Amino acid sequence: MKQSYRKIYLLLTVIAFLLYGNTIKNDYALDDEFVAGPQSLTIKGIKSIPKILTSYHAKDESGNQYEYRPMVKISYAIEVELFGSNVHTHHFFNIVYYAVCLILIFRMLLLLFETYSLQSILWMVLIFAFIPLHSEVVASLKNRDVLLSFIFSMITLIYFLKWIKEKVWWYWIVIAASFLLALASKFDALPLIAVIPIIYIQKSGVKQRDKEWLKRVAIHIFLILLVLALMYIGLKKGQKLLLDPTSKQRIFNYFENPLYFDKSFIHKIFTMFNSLGFYLLMLFFPLKMSCYYGYNVIPVDGVFNLYGIIGIISFIWMVYLFFKRFSKSDILWYGIMFFGIHISMFLNFVKPAPGIVADRFTFTPSIGWAMIISYIIENLYQKYIEKKSNVNIAQFHWWNSGQMKLYIGIYFLLFSFLIWYRNYEWRYKLYLYEADANKYTESVKLHILYGSQIVIEYLQNSGKLPPQEMHKYLGIAFEEFQKGIKLDSTCGSCYNNAAFLYMNWKKDYAASIPYLLKSYKLDSTRKEMLNNVAISYLKTGRNKDTVELFARRAIKADKDKSYEIPYDVLKEFYKKERQYIKGIQFFQEELKTRPYSAFIHFSLAELYLLNGDTMNAMQTYQKLLDINPNYPDVVRHLSELKEKYKGR
Repeated sequence: MKQSYRKIYLLLTVIAFLLYGNTIKNDYALDDEFVAGPQSLTIKGIKSIPKILTSYHAKDESGNQYEYRPMVKISYAIEVELFGSNVHTHHFFNIVYYAVCLILIFRMLLLLFETYSLQSILWMVLIFAFIPLHSEVVASLKNRDVLLSFIFSMITLIYFLKWIKEKVWWYWIVIAASFLLALASKFDALPLIAVIPIIYIQKSGVKQRDKEWLKRVAIHIFLILLVLALMYIGLKKGQKLLLDPTSKQRIFNYFENPLYFDKSFIHKIFTMFNSLGFYLLMLFFPLKMSCYYGYNVIPVDGVFNLYGIIGIISFIWMVYLFFKRFSKSDILWYGIMFFGIHISMFLNFVKPAPGIVADRFTFTPSIGWAMIISYIIENLYQKYIEKKSNVNIAQFHWWNSGQMKLYIGIYFLLFSFLIWYRNYEWRYKLYLYEADANKYTESVKLHILYGSQIVIEYLQNSGKLPPQEMHKYLGIAFEEFQKGIKLDSTCGSCYNNAAFLYMNWKKDYAASIPYLLKSYKLDSTRKEMLNNVAISYLKTGRNKDTVELFARRAIKADKDKSYEIPYDVLKEFYKKERQYIKGIQFFQEELKTRPYSAFIHFSLAELYLLNGDTMNAMQTYQKLLDINPNYPDVVRHLSELKEKYKGR
């Protein structure tokens, strides 16, 4: 008779909500809106799914598209269909998914460590649950990709472990399907290609090593790798068939990770050790969690620092124990194996990671970390409380000790406070960026995020900032961009954003031009920057040809054909220079590629009027009304023109 674990499932669900329940009232934070916001693909509910399956996961401000993670937006589309578009509903379900993660870890560990007691398994899951670095994954809607990839990865492992024990062939259908869905959520599941064969070797009796054993294991490992590889290749081939092959891929900035530009082997080694040291230090002392790190937080040009020293020592220790304890394959060995293989994806050696390091990168490796910490606690308990000279960890007994329960209780309470407070910092992007920029003053990206969000709140008049203090906050935004420039002189966003404040806050268009030209030199593809150049030259009356040149470049850089501001700049330019015919010719030409643009029709009608062509102006206004009957003032303009025309 199978044992029921309902009480344990309920306990883990309650713990998930106790730790992360305060995220339900949170608003959108970093990048949340592009996966679940009112303007995202998911807003149409399940009707969005066909479009989601044929779309890239993300798009940057330059229109470049990248990544394929359809399962994430599909999950949000289903929520929208059932409950409507509501940020708090989405946060609620993130906690539900985290509870599912805990339950699946419990199920997986039961199969992996069959000889261990139920309490021993549960304590490992609890240690995992109380890791504060998980806050970024649960509190961030954007990071649901991590949760879903983890869930499907755990299902893959569970059914693989069941297959080892029961040899039921159809388990492989579940294994293949769940691995595919894990990859379709995020490629965090890729390390399973190494983890699963290693587990199979251990579970098949690594001590035997005779010819028959080697032959059987080799055949099975080949078949395992074949199934997993076919799922990976199938997803990649599917992407090529479903996605637009002409779409440009993501362009990285130096401040995101210098290794995108510096390919030297020695710097990869330095960054690998520094990244490993950072993760281990943060897992032990998660006191300065951040939504972003990047340059200049993690050193890439040396290892003679705290992170580097911890990383080197830990790397040597883990490699040594992995091989020394390979035949023993106890919890410490499994912990090192799980942690080491999964964290290797994010050490910047094989491939640079955006931001160099991130709290979310520790999520799946945390399974191994929970095993290691459980082993260390039991080791300390047997040595210093039970006073054993020969430590033998075949079970966990420390939870029977009142003294140890007190220590662990304090540990859980302290980490609970860190989780709750970090969740509170995630309550809205403005407050998140402010908190993190103050923690890591050397992070260029955080200065950009904080300064830019202040500007957005100012433009949208969102009410998040006190109106009487807006002048002070705009000054802070300007300082943030200046800090970014000081840290990284190649930060094009910093120059452009500082110029924007000169233009729109200080109304000093002349002062904005040097910043804009520097930004243009660094990146000539940003439509907002190109348009700002045109505006500044228009306002200062300098180089008239430059206005037209840069406004046209901004239009060309707009891949979505939705950016209307440069059209307005050109209209004002043609009006100011009285070049009505040239303006009419330009907007007529633009209508060939954007025949349903109400704004272009409106601008063209205005230029017709200025050129004295009332009939064409009326016809253009009428076409505009056919496109958008509610376009502001058009009905009134058209009525007035008709009255004047009748009087002739």
